[in-house]
Amino acid sequence: MFFKNCQCEKLNFEKGIEVSDELNEFKVKLPNSNWHPVTNFDENLGSNINGGDTNNGFLKVVSVNQIKTMDFNLDLEIEKLRKDFNVKEDGFVNLRGQKSYWSYQVLDTTSMMHTINTTYIDNNKLYTISLNVYTDKSPKQKLCQLEEFINTFDLSEVKE
Repeated sequence: MFFKNCQCEKLNFEKGIEVSDELNEFKVKLPNSNWHPVTNFDENLGSNINGGDTNNGFLKVVSVNQIKTMDFNLDLEIEKLRKDFNVKEDGFVNLRGQKSYWSYQVLDTTSMMHTINTTYIDNNKLYTISLNVYTDKSPKQKLCQLEEFINTFDLSEVKE
């Protein structure tokens, strides 16, 4: 999806556990409960879902952050992101039938935090879907393993 010629065994998120945000506005799937799902809500900012795992000798974290916004200029945000962060690669992917911006960043060279952020806009809300690995060994391949998480992002009505 993001990196060309990335050969890896993808984690299976589709058969995992479903996690909804605290307002039941969106949901995602995590491979299992060992991923320690956490949900948060802030009335000024929005909702988020996080999950992480330390199996296989490195930390993996996935998240969706919902930001309530009325004015969002994607071109301006891309320009700021490229200027202010260590963007190594970026481009566009199709997410839920919509052209969505993604970027690969190395955010912390000390802890070797490698991140892919993907943006999605729906009903004046910005969603950032993040894949994170903390490793200095094959970070792109490890991020590639997490790609399927993005396909579990669902805005359809959440069942209680």
